[in-house]
Amino acid sequence: MNATTLSNVDVLRQVLRLMTAHAEDYRPLTYTVWYEYVTRGDKRLCDRVEQVIAEGARLSRPATDELYRHCLMSPRQRILYNAQAAILQALDSMSDAIDDASDQTGRFAGQLEAFTERAARPLTPEAFDQCVREIAERARQSGEELARVQSRLQESEARVKQLSEDLAQIRAEVYIDALSGLFNRRRFDASLESLVAKATADGEPLSLLLVDIDEFKGVNDLHGHVFGDQVIQSVSQAIKSSIKGRDVAARFGGDEFAVLLPETGSHGAETVGEYIRRIIERRRISDFTGDSDPVAITVSVGISTLERGESPRELLRRADKALYEAKKEGRNRVVVI
Repeated sequence: MNATTLSNVDVLRQVLRLMTAHAEDYRPLTYTVWYEYVTRGDKRLCDRVEQVIAEGARLSRPATDELYRHCLMSPRQRILYNAQAAILQALDSMSDAIDDASDQTGRFAGQLEAFTERAARPLTPEAFDQCVREIAERARQSGEELARVQSRLQESEARVKQLSEDLAQIRAEVYIDALSGLFNRRRFDASLESLVAKATADGEPLSLLLVDIDEFKGVNDLHGHVFGDQVIQSVSQAIKSSIKGRDVAARFGGDEFAVLLPETGSHGAETVGEYIRRIIERRRISDFTGDSDPVAITVSVGISTLERGESPRELLRRADKALYEAKKEGRNRVVVI
């Protein structure tokens, strides 16, 4: 089966045929696993699926999940998945502890009821004393058991809290660009969609800035990629220091950045863009070795403000056009469209 000779329709047909014969369900995740097999992707996955097909069996849901997790997830996605699974396990432990406490309380309530019935009947002093001793012992045992259950519950609560904090940190890292410290393109795309939808629904302005480092390739060629990384970090810091509140700053591409400014019209966006441009223009960046003179860096900025009925793609296209005009007019300037 050679994926290079298959059209998209052929791939779809083969995936559906194989899923019908050998899959237990029709989830998107299941489709992804079988698509990977048909297009001859991950070798471990293909070997396992071929074994299932040869046996005339079905690939179970747990086995499908396992293949997806180990063969198709990125290391970061796998960490996120494992953290979520650990939280679910801790929550199950909490649920078990609560059930145990409920069972223990129910048993003790039944014992008290039986004691009440016995105490209501005529008893000798000795029998009554024995009854009291029994219920006291059972109360002590119940108290110890409840204390153990309470300890388990507190441990589970602490575990869930720690795991939740870890998960929040992992999720944050998924959306952060490692070099710049700004949001990555994935987070920017999601923010662009949601902020355009909100601005459209609320009738509020929304502006987009695209910031591009001027002559960055020349900087890399002349000073090296390590210095180029320093430039990206310096520009990122300047952008980050220029925004506030709900503003979203992201590394859009190699030497290009994007800034979303909710509730900001074109005039306010131009002010922010000009402020970023001036800050960077005044900066001098030195090689970390200190062997060369500080280098001046400039940026060009293109700005668009959301128009009625405009899509995220169109807003981005106009900002890109404005950036192109800024470059065309000589760089180190802000252009608003």
